[in-house]
Amino acid sequence: MAKKGWSRRAPKTKGEREALYARCGAKAFLDPKNLKFPVMAKGGPCVLDCAGVRAAKTRAAQFKRRKVGAKAKRLSKRAACSWTHR
Repeated sequence: MAKKGWSRRAPKTKGEREALYARCGAKAFLDPKNLKFPVMAKGGPCVLDCAGVRAAKTRAAQFKRRKVGAKAKRLSKRAACSWTHR
């Protein structure tokens, strides 16, 4: 079965993350210093991906990273992601 959604678009390897950072800058990550919690797709334009923000928010909660989770929530509201208004 083919993957679809954020898991297909997410930058997983260090090289993909570094390339995304070089192309889009610090705004592509919620923790840009460590290249963690990407919120933009690896191959597309430098546009916020709501699925990426949701994944980052979920992962931040799993790792108990409250500041990152709060940043994801603010970002999702600013971007008017559909899942924010539930």
